[in-house]
Amino acid sequence: MPARISSADTTLTIWHIADSEPASFQVTRLSDGKTMEPSTPPSPHGFPVEGRPNSKLIPELQWYLESFLDYPFPPETDHAERVLKALRDWVEEGFRALFEGRSSGRMFDAATEDYSNLHLQISSDDPQVLAWPWEALRDPELGVLAHTCQIERRLNTVRDPQPLSDSLPKDSVTLAEQWYRKSLAIEKKLGNEDGVAKTYHQLGRIAQEQRDFATAEHWYRKSFDAEEKHGNAYGAATTCHQLGNLALVEGNLSTAERWYHKALATRERLHDEHGTASTCGSLGVLARASGNYVESGQWLIKSISGFFRNQNAEEAARHQRNYGRL
Repeated sequence: MPARISSADTTLTIWHIADSEPASFQVTRLSDGKTMEPSTPPSPHGFPVEGRPNSKLIPELQWYLESFLDYPFPPETDHAERVLKALRDWVEEGFRALFEGRSSGRMFDAATEDYSNLHLQISSDDPQVLAWPWEALRDPELGVLAHTCQIERRLNTVRDPQPLSDSLPKDSVTLAEQWYRKSLAIEKKLGNEDGVAKTYHQLGRIAQEQRDFATAEHWYRKSFDAEEKHGNAYGAATTCHQLGNLALVEGNLSTAERWYHKALATRERLHDEHGTASTCGSLGVLARASGNYVESGQWLIKSISGFFRNQNAEEAARHQRNYGRL
């Protein structure tokens, strides 16, 4: 029987706002990009453990998981109970901070009509934030979320993988394609629509690197259709952008522009600053290829500003070089 996969209507992303201090988050519904006001749940790194002076939850939780069973007897049993109580207090305070606002509460309620299909994504580029004990997040009325819903971690900033090296043996590329096809068969059997769409995308990249553009477009379009059917706007925008890249390489400038603008509209709606900056940069390159140098400069300035706001100096510098070539 295929695994039950949540839809975008029941997928909520908890976005960590980069460089916020203390760490702040916004909850976004994947299906339409609706985003709530920022909230600031307590950090477990600074959360106190009652009865343990100068103790904080994260190091105490590490002790509980790694050392308590070496001597699970008094007085350490009392120590362990205090750590578990602090964890319960933290997860309930965290849940209230994230979901008890009027708008975010309505969003959470709408996503949990069938609670077992709720899918929470924790999105951050900070490894400490990703390491918070999110699986313990608890709704005071419904219990620990991880007991019934899917919780996953992801990066805020997802960069395209580097192009395959020209020196890579062709049989290695063929081997990668074989593994992706095996993965695709498993994901289809499990009913993992998100995994199917991602694997289509990777098969498209392999075909593009081999300059088999017709096959690449075939896989990218299958990925795009699967993302749209699954309601994954973020993934669909990524594939739109890649279809624009493919069309640009083939010299189909009008097609490239159409795909880039489709990607841009979705990325702006999702408040995906890195993706928006990337697509603006590609539109700048496209405009230059079309001979529209003023328009190219406008797009590149938008891209550079976006990458600087996203603290991605490497990408900002790359597009500054593009601007310097105008």
